[in-house]
Amino acid sequence: MDDSDLQPLCEALKAGLPLSMLKLAANRISDGGVASLVEAILKMKSPTLGVLDLSNNRVCAILGLISTTLKVFRCVSETFLP
Repeated sequence: MDDSDLQPLCEALKAGLPLSMLKLAANRISDGGVASLVEAILKMKSPTLGVLDLSNNRVCAILGLISTTLKVFRCVSETFLP
């Protein structure tokens, strides 16, 4: 799976696909694909994602920043969103 294969998944997440775990390890996902995926996760109508595994992909330093962003988003959503 590479960046272009993520488009249908991103659209489904934005539309409200309920996921608690998403394992995308050992693929060919690059920083651009990860950025698209995170954008979709942040736009989820009811965020339920607790695990996101992107290990062994073609990502660089952006992964640490994204991990931190998602942790902050999850804390905020659990605190302030119904």
